[in-house]
Amino acid sequence: RTGELGETQAALAKAERLAAVGRLAAGVAHEINNPAAAVLSNLTYLEDALVRKGLVPEDAGEALRDSRDSMKRIARIVRQLLDTGRVASASGGGAAAFDVAPVIEQARRTAAARAAEVEVVVDVAYALWASGDAMALEQVLLNLLTNAAHAISGSGRDGRIVVRARREGNRVVIVVEDNGTGMDEETARRAFEPFFTTKPFGMGTGLGLSVSLGLVRAMGGDLRVELLGHEHRQPRVDAL
Repeated sequence: RTGELGETQAALAKAERLAAVGRLAAGVAHEINNPAAAVLSNLTYLEDALVRKGLVPEDAGEALRDSRDSMKRIARIVRQLLDTGRVASASGGGAAAFDVAPVIEQARRTAAARAAEVEVVVDVAYALWASGDAMALEQVLLNLLTNAAHAISGSGRDGRIVVRARREGNRVVIVVEDNGTGMDEETARRAFEPFFTTKPFGMGTGLGLSVSLGLVRAMGGDLRVELLGHEHRQPRVDAL
């Protein structure tokens, strides 16, 4: 019975992995097909006007700009998929001790340059060291800070993000909290699902948090969203 149970669990795990791959493939196809279709349509339109009719349409510039923006979106999706591949390689080793404070500060500076109107407050315990990939953690924090800034931008309030880091036993806990619009329970439940996003079409790929989750777990940690009251939501990097 134990052997049969093990085989059943292995089969379920395999089915779950295949289903996850299927969802990822469907998401990639959907996200890339839309901008690719726009580029193909614009090129067909311009080819018909320039080659067959010898005319430069009045909206040629608009068609080219639309094609350029669509290609930028495809490039961004591909880049984030490559980041997903980095998760697999990160799990193979490369962990090293690093000071957490400079990593958080670098992420803060980069985020501040992108959203100068948002105040970012950092509170890091003295001599806080962790074991893992410092560059991967910086990417995770930048994703969280960017998402927080986007949530604040539509709230109509003075933007403020607080980053706290402290030690709990043999783990380092980093909390990123903002006063943005927040999210409901359904959004929080799906936050780390690949290609899930609440942003308007073209504004986000929905890969940032799923890639971040993989990077943190590759370092032996975890990433989760905690619901704080009715408004604030708290992304949390835990157990590095």
